Amino acid sequence: MFASTDISLISLIENKQVIYTVVDYMDTYSTELVNESVYIQAVRDLIQTKTKKTEKQRLAKIFDLNNLLSAGLIIEIDKTSRNILFHSAVIEVFRLFDSKRLRELTNADLQDLSARLDSAREHLLTHISADTNISGMQDLNEQIEMVFLLLSDISSKLQTNTRSLQSKAWHLAETIDANNDLTTLEDVKQKHQTLAEVQKIYHRNILPMLEFLNEYERMKGGLSPLKKISAIHDIFDDFSYLDEAYRVQQYKIGITTHYKTIEEISHLLERYSNQEILHRKQYNAIEKAYQSLVESVSVLSDGKLNTHFFKDDDVIFNLSYPFYGIKHHRAAQKGLINWADINHQAYLEEYLLNAQQRRLDEAITADAKTLSKQYGSFERWQENQRKSELEQFTHNLHFDQTVDDIYLEIYNRMVQQLSHVNLSEILFVSKQLQFKMNITYQVYFEQPQLTLTHHLKHPVSHQKQDRIQKLTYWRRELNI
Repeated sequence: MFASTDISLISLIENKQVIYTVVDYMDTYSTELVNESVYIQAVRDLIQTKTKKTEKQRLAKIFDLNNLLSAGLIIEIDKTSRNILFHSAVIEVFRLFDSKRLRELTNADLQDLSARLDSAREHLLTHISADTNISGMQDLNEQIEMVFLLLSDISSKLQTNTRSLQSKAWHLAETIDANNDLTTLEDVKQKHQTLAEVQKIYHRNILPMLEFLNEYERMKGGLSPLKKISAIHDIFDDFSYLDEAYRVQQYKIGITTHYKTIEEISHLLERYSNQEILHRKQYNAIEKAYQSLVESVSVLSDGKLNTHFFKDDDVIFNLSYPFYGIKHHRAAQKGLINWADINHQAYLEEYLLNAQQRRLDEAITADAKTLSKQYGSFERWQENQRKSELEQFTHNLHFDQTVDDIYLEIYNRMVQQLSHVNLSEILFVSKQLQFKMNITYQVYFEQPQLTLTHHLKHPVSHQKQDRIQKLTYWRRELNI
C-alpha cells in the first residue's frame, strides 16, 4: 500500500534535508539525474536521527522510491544506470524554500527567453493584422494569452534569479570576509575555492543578466529583449488594444526594476573577482619561486654535501637568501644543510615587505633624478634664452655721440629695454660692443671708483643673495 501524493509531499517538506541533498547533487554536477545511492544515503541518515521504531518505518515507507514514483513525485527510475529523475515542480518547490539553492539563469536560458519573445512578437503581428473572422479572433485571443503567459514566465524567472543571485552573493561575501585570518593551508584552499565560485557566478550569471536587462545593449540577434517587449507594446498600441498595451508596459517596468539589484550585486562580486585575480597572481609567483628553489637543490639527493659542493656565489644561495635559516657550507666542509627551528614564513613576509620598500625607494630616487635632470635642462634653456636676449640687445645699441660713462649708459638702456637687469651682464654687453664696433674705451683711473647700485627684482638663481646689487668700476669713455 502506497502513501498518497499530498502525504508524501508533506513528509518531504517536513524533512527537507533529503531533497536539499538531491538539489545540491544536481547543481554540483549540472544534471537533472540523481544517482540512486546519493538519495538512499540521505534517507538512511534521516532515519538514523529518529528514535521511535514506528517513525522509522513510516519514513522508510514514504521515502521508498516506488512510493514516490507512484505518487508522481519521481518521474523515472533507470534500473540500468541507477539514476532517478525527480519531477521538476518538486525540485523547484524546494529551491523556493532556500534562496541559496534557487537556480540561476545562464546565458543560454536568457537567449532562449529572448528567442521566445521574437517568436511571440512575430506570431502576434501575423494574427492581429489578419482578417477578424470568428476563427481568426479565437487564434488572436489564444496568441494574446500566450504573449502574457510568456511575459509572466519571464518576470517570474527573473525575480527568482535575482533572489538567488542576491542570496548567493551575500553568502559568498560573508564567507570570504570571515576567512581573512588564514592560518592553515586548508583555510587558503577554502578561500581560494570561494573566490573561484565568485568569479564563476560573476561571468556566468551576472554579466549575461546585465546584458539582458540593458535596453540599449546591442545584441547579435538584433533587438535587445526589452526592445522586443516594447515592440509588442507598440503592436497592441497601433491596433488600439490599449488595455493589453498597458499590461505589457507594466510587465516591462517590473522587469526593468531588476537591473538596479543586479548592478549592485555586480559591484559586490566585482571587488571579490578582482581579489581572486590578485590572489592567483600571488600564488603563481610564490609557486614559481618555490619551484626554482626546488630545482636548485634537486642535486642534493640525500641532503648531504659529500659529493656536491657549491660556490659562495652559486645560484642556490642567491635564491635562498630570504630564508635566514639556511646554513651555508663552504667547499671544504661536509655535513647536512641545517634548517634552523625558526618561523620561515615570518622571515619571508619581512623580506617581501623590505623588498617592496626598496622598490618604492628606488622609484622615488628615479623620479628625483628625472626631475633634477629636467630642472638642469630648464636652467640651461633659461641661460641660452638670456644670452640670446643680451646679444639682440647689444645688436640694437647705437651711439651717435661721445658717452662719458659707457657702463652707466648700458645700465640705463638695460633698465628700459630688458625684462630684468643683472649688473654682471653689463660687462658682457660692454665686451660685445667692443667686438661689434671695433673700438676701445678710454679708461680713467681716478679715485674714488664709481659705483652702480641696482635693486634685484628677478633673481637669476635660487641661491640666497642680497636684494641690492653693486658694481664698482673705473669710468670708461666711448668716443665716436
